[in-house]
Amino acid sequence: MDIQELPASELTVMKVIWDAGEPVQLADIYAAATERYKKAWHYQTVSTYIRSLVRRGFLHMEQAGRAYDYTPAISEEEYLEHVMGKMASFWGKKPLKAFTCALREEEELTEEEFQKLEDLIHEPGRQ
Repeated sequence: MDIQELPASELTVMKVIWDAGEPVQLADIYAAATERYKKAWHYQTVSTYIRSLVRRGFLHMEQAGRAYDYTPAISEEEYLEHVMGKMASFWGKKPLKAFTCALREEEELTEEEFQKLEDLIHEPGRQ
């Protein structure tokens, strides 16, 4: 599958589904987007985003009674690798450095993780 970058709205829907870690239904996605991401979307809007994601191959859907269960067709890691790869090929090391610094400032990285990223940034042969 050729992975395309998603618009922010559809990416939010995918994030809800990835975070669920199990099949979810439209009502679950709507509730999580509203609660967790403070989206003021209409129910039908979320349904439209889901249909688009199914059509483009990002989601699988399976009938579950009168509703549908949705599961990711690609993993969050696959999507992130694709997006970061495109960013790196365009910007070089700048985004990686900025991302690493932001994670360190937010204390999201241990010292060991930070050092591994630093080593990657400075690895010979990298742009």
